[in-house]
Amino acid sequence: MKIDISKEEINALYARAKVLYHRCINGNDNESLQVEIGIPLNSIRVVGTEAKIAFAFDDPDRYTLEACLYLFNSESDLLGKYMYVEDDKGNAVSDDLIFY
Repeated sequence: MKIDISKEEINALYARAKVLYHRCINGNDNESLQVEIGIPLNSIRVVGTEAKIAFAFDDPDRYTLEACLYLFNSESDLLGKYMYVEDDKGNAVSDDLIFY
């Protein structure tokens, strides 16, 4: 199977991931994050670093697109990452926020 994905589509994937990252950290469920990580959440620098295509083992016509955003503080120390996954139809499948 061949999949053609343009740079614009990858940039759009990163843009969706960034929107959902900001929604995640600003959600009511994550009010304690700022205390846990010890810096203002709005000071975290978000950088798109990886985009991947993962094929389903049992159905090679099915795949997911994965975007990884690395999270840095103002001194450029890596704080963690945000992973966003959507299916081949553009539906959000999962997301994970991990701080180191």
